[in-house]
Amino acid sequence: MTDYEAAFKYKLIYIMAIYDNDHEGYLKIGDATLASTLGPSQLLPNCELLNEAAHDRIKQYTKTALTSYDLLYTELALRFTKMADGSNMPNPFRDEDIHNVLARSGYPCKRFPDTDRDSEWYAVNLDTAINAIQAYKEGRNVLFASEKVCIPTYAEHCTQKPFKLRQEQKEAVERTVQVFHSNDRMLWNCKMRFGKTVSAYELIRRAKFQKTIVVTHRPVVEEGWQKDHDLIFGANSEHIFVTKKINSNSYEYDVSIDSENDRNLRNYANNGTYFIYFASMQDLRGSERAGRKFDKNNAVFEIDWDLIIYDEAHEGTQTDLGQTVQTLLERPKNGKKPKVLSLSGTPYNILVLHQARNYKITG
Repeated sequence: MTDYEAAFKYKLIYIMAIYDNDHEGYLKIGDATLASTLGPSQLLPNCELLNEAAHDRIKQYTKTALTSYDLLYTELALRFTKMADGSNMPNPFRDEDIHNVLARSGYPCKRFPDTDRDSEWYAVNLDTAINAIQAYKEGRNVLFASEKVCIPTYAEHCTQKPFKLRQEQKEAVERTVQVFHSNDRMLWNCKMRFGKTVSAYELIRRAKFQKTIVVTHRPVVEEGWQKDHDLIFGANSEHIFVTKKINSNSYEYDVSIDSENDRNLRNYANNGTYFIYFASMQDLRGSERAGRKFDKNNAVFEIDWDLIIYDEAHEGTQTDLGQTVQTLLERPKNGKKPKVLSLSGTPYNILVLHQARNYKITG
């Protein structure tokens, strides 16, 4: 290591869970130390280096007890203060600063019987804990009321546990979160039994996308997407799964049903509801805006989607109509472009067809 590559010691905050009776309904907010030559802008939340440092710290006190844990989140413990000359001065903080935010916001820490002392375990869900970190970075010592009602909702003492991804799924999600900081498109190599739906939902949860549309050429997979949505977010979550109603007697165009669908989608988008809209490519291709005869799906094409997911992206998207639908959905709206995640068991065929597109690929 040269003099110009001297490592800097950072503090980081981690959030973890242990699934046993003593810790049920609680999350631990702790801190760890990382020595790195990388700058703060390179150490993104949940990146590999932060996660490794957190694992090293956690294993120091769980190894002898043979305790199984789940690392849920990591973030660099730095907040920036604007100086008189306009520069930003980085200031490290500790886990106790986040504990204070939670305590002032009405969230008690757990006292374990063997010590009867305050611990680093708090009766919060993951999103509330992350919001507490953000509040402290913004110079606040208490959460806003809206930050206590987080999306997705994990009840503080519910029996349902966050779904635990396999390593390859975690890597796909973490890499995509990082790619989306600088790139708008990602292509997943969804080999057999990869678990694309739960992984996609974990990406949505992790990145806090409010408005997501899933477009598929296979409407029959709706049940699977619905089931996995409940698995990741919880059946009673404030994050909702939305699909277009159909006329019970016919799959043909029904103006009243389509108008109601448009109205609901606009309401969800405008009132801040976190939702996923499951859409049929065949239905979208039949729209007047895509060049066909039915005046439908207008709200679908008008909404500024945060994330567009193409399920089995090699199916139904390569025709002229399919390409038109994609262009309409991906067109920048309200000054922003959506992120695009394509799921395919044959991703390299898509890369050949779309060499001009700036895709990143997993797998």
